[in-house]
Amino acid sequence: TDGKPISLSESGRHPIHVLESFLQSVATTSEDQSKADRILRIADFLYGASAMDAAVAVLDNAEKSISRIRSQPTGRSAYLVKGSPSGRTKTAETYFCVVAGTTYCSCRSYFERCKSDPKALCKHLLALKLMPHLNVNCNQEIVTDERYATVLMERVFDKDGENF
Repeated sequence: TDGKPISLSESGRHPIHVLESFLQSVATTSEDQSKADRILRIADFLYGASAMDAAVAVLDNAEKSISRIRSQPTGRSAYLVKGSPSGRTKTAETYFCVVAGTTYCSCRSYFERCKSDPKALCKHLLALKLMPHLNVNCNQEIVTDERYATVLMERVFDKDGENF
């Protein structure tokens, strides 16, 4: 692509629906490299090179920058994604993300995009959508339902980054 996301409004299909449908269709493919190549090409086509480059950069450091917190026995889960250090503070913020059922990210980019498109994805959410299909691993922590909210809040507001 030329680096810009395509518009699918004529067909009535939002890029997120096209991506999810495609990911389901390739889930049973056995050739991992071929599958990964196809996934990256379709995501690049739907979201543009800039968004894909940013999402791939998040995935490149997934074991250090992404944590999945899952509660038992209900199975609720959320992700904490460490962002890039900003020029102002030179520290990386941790963003709260949800990708099951609904999508949400606490980053500013997601907030700005959602003003015009409630189904928009930021680089963090795009990375999380692609992660299981590209066989990328992240940190995982299983907690009790009682501790779920507490653990998430502790990690989001941990200013030292020691508990990520």
